[in-house]
Amino acid sequence: MKYYRFSLDDNIWVFRDLACGRYHSIFDHPYLSFLRQIHEEFHTKIQLNVYYETEGFCLSEMPDSYKKEWEENAQWLRLSFHARANDPPSPYEKSGYDELFADCSAVQKEICRFAGQTVLSPFTTIHYCKVTPDGCRGLKDCGVKGLVGLFRPQDGEQVDYSLPKETEAYLQTKHFCYDEGHGMFFVRNDLIINAHPLSELEDVLKGKENETFLEVMIHEQYFYPDYPYYQPDFREKVCFVMQWLTEKGYRPAFLEEMLK
Repeated sequence: MKYYRFSLDDNIWVFRDLACGRYHSIFDHPYLSFLRQIHEEFHTKIQLNVYYETEGFCLSEMPDSYKKEWEENAQWLRLSFHARANDPPSPYEKSGYDELFADCSAVQKEICRFAGQTVLSPFTTIHYCKVTPDGCRGLKDCGVKGLVGLFRPQDGEQVDYSLPKETEAYLQTKHFCYDEGHGMFFVRNDLIINAHPLSELEDVLKGKENETFLEVMIHEQYFYPDYPYYQPDFREKVCFVMQWLTEKGYRPAFLEEMLK
């Protein structure tokens, strides 16, 4: 059996929009409407990794009036912590236990308040994937069971999540592993959809059809026309990848369903 997991990073604008109160349903928002369309067409299970704040808005302002709807869709739509905010880059590269524990707890608390405990995923991707060992311990104490990273070494760069070099090397050829030192699972990302033109995605995916698992993702902001780096083919890119995965026999799954 072959599986894939699809996630979206940097999510906050959708919650800011929902907090304005002009949507009867969360799926009246075009972003979530599109994600539901993907689920209905391809049975995709989708995870949104969430910021606590953006300019002029923080997650505590998100109303709980949609909570029942979030809970009713938890079998395919889940949320998790990503970072406090989009800036600065690599926000936790030198952070200790307290900062990671506080930021993760803050986002988890709000998710449970407005969406319900069943929507909260214990797996996530931390913004830029750079976290100290103490920071990882803070995440673990928040209930995080596993982290997704790139594990593509660059000279002089900190290894994703401060993993031992041998674990990083292992993840360059394997999809996931459990690291005893961290007490967590680690999962290798296989595709960042927004990093490639639509015309190149087929070539990028070539050779991956016989893998047992693929981790694919995209970032929220590229969906919006007012974003400076808006990708007007955002929908087409996601649909292409989901269609490819489906045709190659991959089934959707959450990481918590696979790694226990």
